[in-house]
Amino acid sequence: MTKTSKNTQKTVNFLPKSAFIRSAIVAIIVGSVLTLINQRGAVFGDEEIAVARLVLVFLTPFLVVLASQAVGAKQAWHDRQTQTAAQFASQARGETLAQTMVTHGIPMRAMVLGGLMGTLNTLIIITANLSSGDTPGSLPIVIIAQAYFLPVLFGLLSQSIAYRRAAAQFAALAPSSKA
Repeated sequence: MTKTSKNTQKTVNFLPKSAFIRSAIVAIIVGSVLTLINQRGAVFGDEEIAVARLVLVFLTPFLVVLASQAVGAKQAWHDRQTQTAAQFASQARGETLAQTMVTHGIPMRAMVLGGLMGTLNTLIIITANLSSGDTPGSLPIVIIAQAYFLPVLFGLLSQSIAYRRAAAQFAALAPSSKA
């Protein structure tokens, strides 16, 4: 990478304000649905709300989607720098969402991000449950499975969409080359 492209990369904003807004919208929707599913007894009945789980179902999608948008856009920028303008524009236009989801290192980054968030969530859930007097055998396995699966899924989708959005922008900015 040349010094000029390194300087240009510093000026590229991989997390615009719109990324925070999209992340918040996803977090509100996903957090609300998961709260209704996982804590329906507290929402509709007389059970006590699990505060740690409540916070996590909103915070996790926000963080995963935000991080995924940043790394997806950064990967598009990297790919643009390593290809000719014509190659990149052709690839950006010709690739389906499914193709994007399984290329550009997206699956590995989604699994790493999902693993990190799942482990963090699981530790918080286990700590909260054990501190409230529950036994290890009463830990919510479905909730723990969600803690790993959903961040991977959100990471795949969000990185792919962010990659495609950024690739379209970078391809549009690319100088046309006549071959």
